[in-house]
Amino acid sequence: WIGNFNLFLFRKKEISEILAHQFIEQLDTLKPDVILISGDFTSTALKKEFDFAKNFIGKIKQKGIKVFGLPGNHDAYTKKAFKRKLFYQHFKGLLPFKGEFEFDLETHKVAAFCLDPDHYLVLIDASCYTPYFQSNGILSFQIEQHLQALLEMIPPSAKIWMGCHYPFFEHENERRILIGAKNLKKIIERFTQIEVFFHGHTHRQAIADLRVNDLPIISDSGSLTYIKKSSFNYLTYDDDILVISKYHHEQKFIPEETLNLIRKK
Repeated sequence: WIGNFNLFLFRKKEISEILAHQFIEQLDTLKPDVILISGDFTSTALKKEFDFAKNFIGKIKQKGIKVFGLPGNHDAYTKKAFKRKLFYQHFKGLLPFKGEFEFDLETHKVAAFCLDPDHYLVLIDASCYTPYFQSNGILSFQIEQHLQALLEMIPPSAKIWMGCHYPFFEHENERRILIGAKNLKKIIERFTQIEVFFHGHTHRQAIADLRVNDLPIISDSGSLTYIKKSSFNYLTYDDDILVISKYHHEQKFIPEETLNLIRKK
């Protein structure tokens, strides 16, 4: 399961908080075990934006659903937000940051969480402060080193689902790409256990099976609160099949397209 969230509270003509509430209501039907929010909880890292996001997460957790999340570029929008780690200040105790093998998302910028003995969720925080006309992420050399060390500790028999706010390809404007994306791609190519790569940032919902190119399945769930194209992706699986459905909003959230993907052994 992946839910991508974007709270641009001051773009009232484009964004609706009502969509976030409708999403919570639909969870009673979908009954996910886990939700991953791949960044941009806020627009400009203001306290009232974080407070709304905290309330949103709290309501999900009240349903017994585990929630994971990582910051997007908007959550590190100002020097103050980035230097003071406002994302971590606000969500500490609400989102898990310390994972397996002593890696902590706040400290090391990577963390792994054991979903079950056969599946690990690996998160990467590449968000940083940038000038207002840019929205780059940075995969620093230190983050690369931490990521490779972490991946080597995961049992080789387990599948890895990886989440990062930024995609590892460079199709966007250079002011929006992940700096270091090529190095992230090389790491992903090396660790063939990585089955799915979840990202946000583009606000364009997509699912792409790149395994023929020795890359993982890509899941970009778009943006939950955009009025014109509110969306999320929903993932279920068994030992043989991975099913990813694209949901979009028309009065309520409905499945638009479903991919049934045969899992590699």
